[in-house]
Amino acid sequence: MVFIFAIDCMKRAASSETAEERFMLAHNAACSFVETALLLKGYRLARQGDLVTVLEAMPLVLGEEFDEFTSYFSSCLQKREQDDFNLYASAPDVTPDEADELLNLVKEFKKPVLGWLDRNGWWEATR
Repeated sequence: MVFIFAIDCMKRAASSETAEERFMLAHNAACSFVETALLLKGYRLARQGDLVTVLEAMPLVLGEEFDEFTSYFSSCLQKREQDDFNLYASAPDVTPDEADELLNLVKEFKKPVLGWLDRNGWWEATR
């Protein structure tokens, strides 16, 4: 189910009209792809939606070849958390370019994650 949520977030992000929503949905998709791998490896999150734990576990579960993605998604999480504290700010903190960059990287990230799932014999489990 988490994998389906990730795909749904990607689709919704692609059609979103606001940069903030596109950014949030793309980031949710990235974290959900990682959470899929965590769940398939037998790990469970202590708290639902614990994105910090998901991103910290990412290189341990998926491998060090995902370090670049981990760093970028972690910086995006910091931006999301900063925006959560600035709910009443008059100007959005996410630009359309930032949202598009994140969405494109999540699309790029999906390919090696699918490869990882396939190499580990779990691709069928996500269908």
